[in-house]
Amino acid sequence: MNYQLVVIDRPIENWNHPIVKELFPKIIDLKKRCFHSHFEKDYVFADTFDFLGTHVLICEKTLQGLRPLLTYKMVTDDAASFYHQNSPILECASDFVVHQGVLEKWLENKQGTSSYVSSFAVEPDLGAKKKYEVIKVAFEA
Repeated sequence: MNYQLVVIDRPIENWNHPIVKELFPKIIDLKKRCFHSHFEKDYVFADTFDFLGTHVLICEKTLQGLRPLLTYKMVTDDAASFYHQNSPILECASDFVVHQGVLEKWLENKQGTSSYVSSFAVEPDLGAKKKYEVIKVAFEA
């Protein structure tokens, strides 16, 4: 299999780039199909952070172009802040009120930036052997 690692940083800032135009809709479609194969159809599989984050993809090279087989995103607090969004870490923990204060204190006192990694999705139509191969490629890249 012929794979290509692709990184799309902040699609909102690179909206007219040919790779973003080609792959961003495919990322959203992959997430939809993957998440709906595991969760109810009313599960929201995309959010504002998809536009602000950095997407990492393992794509299969085909005659029709790149086909995403695996994707995940990382969102930094800096990117969220720049676009007037709450920290993705706090957004994720919003259902766990007991942890909010601890996380807020940690974010205030941390040095450097922090990233929240989420939305891991692997093509649901791949067989188990192929999924393993793609995941191995992703983490060896």
